[in-house]
Amino acid sequence: MTPGENKEFLLYLQKAQKLAYVAMKREKNIWHRRRPFIDYGGAVCTFNYEHFFTNWSYPSGHTVRAYTIALILSEMYPSRREILLKQAYEFAESRIICGMHWKSDIKGGEEFAYKLVRKIIR
Repeated sequence: MTPGENKEFLLYLQKAQKLAYVAMKREKNIWHRRRPFIDYGGAVCTFNYEHFFTNWSYPSGHTVRAYTIALILSEMYPSRREILLKQAYEFAESRIICGMHWKSDIKGGEEFAYKLVRKIIR
């Protein structure tokens, strides 16, 4: 990529991430699902966990954003699709380990990203 193409591509990714964030936020406000650590306690991987008492769990925004990037890059680099999706999966799973999401939040975020990217790349 030339520097100009690189800049244009980064702007494209930023727009996709912004779209993912806005659409995912709307979904979170529909479902109002509490996070696992609120119901079951345990350690969390964040310092400002009080914020998450009113920041909903479903769908996982980190998962939506990770899969959105992985899927867009997979379109550009099909030979890397498997590794990109594996990295998105591992990132998403870390949100369960951290006590921030339920497994279904992750699955919902993944499905959300697939639908979103299909609309973006049309």
